[in-house]
Amino acid sequence: MTRMIQAAMLIATLTVASPAFAQDEGPTYGPGNGVTLSASATAASDYRYRGLSRSEGDPVIQGQAYVELPGGLYGGVFGSTLGGSDQGAGDIEIDLIAGYNGAIASGVNIDVGATYFTFNGNGAPHSIDGLGDLGSYVEPYAALSYTLGPVQAKVGAAYAPKQDSIGGDNLYLYGQASAGVPMTPLTINAKFGRSEGSLAPGAGSYTDWSVGADYVLGPLTLGAKYVDTSLAQTGVKAVDRLYDPSVVVSATIGF
Repeated sequence: MTRMIQAAMLIATLTVASPAFAQDEGPTYGPGNGVTLSASATAASDYRYRGLSRSEGDPVIQGQAYVELPGGLYGGVFGSTLGGSDQGAGDIEIDLIAGYNGAIASGVNIDVGATYFTFNGNGAPHSIDGLGDLGSYVEPYAALSYTLGPVQAKVGAAYAPKQDSIGGDNLYLYGQASAGVPMTPLTINAKFGRSEGSLAPGAGSYTDWSVGADYVLGPLTLGAKYVDTSLAQTGVKAVDRLYDPSVVVSATIGF
């Protein structure tokens, strides 16, 4: 209940916050006059989600597609292969996303929506060492972003209410920033997050952080980031590989 109150308070704060300060959570779109479609495909050395590996350190192939409607409404789908020694080659994650993103002041956007996470493509649980079986679940989110030239800052919250599929509730708070390097195709980015609840190993809490860079070559984006968490090593390799400090490299092509 405390986490639900915290989430509600933060989401309310985001909604009415002033533009003095303004996610890996949801896309970033502004309201437009027509329908906009976008899609991309990614190959990555690991699938790190909030600092934890959902592929147990294995390489993955991912894809996503979004449609933006007039007035700031959007919808999308994200898919990723899932690895791990105990997983079949056909195991995948499919997420459905819907929300609203609109400007509330010059350079300031608000983004609210929800993500429906499914595993194996049909809602069947996906076993991850240290987290147990993840079933399908819903997670609403809200974020504020502030853009000034090549610099963007974001703060947000994502709250998954208690659901049988994840064994309880979970609150995730985060902040992130990115800055384009003038006269280059290079962007530097960093993120810090805090998770508390059933999606943290042992249903506890932990922080995660990352710092990295993206290099754009036409429709291709090459990325590299260092990812780490506050979780202590257990000495059990199958568990520790979930959150070992790691450098994740990726290549994304946009359509």
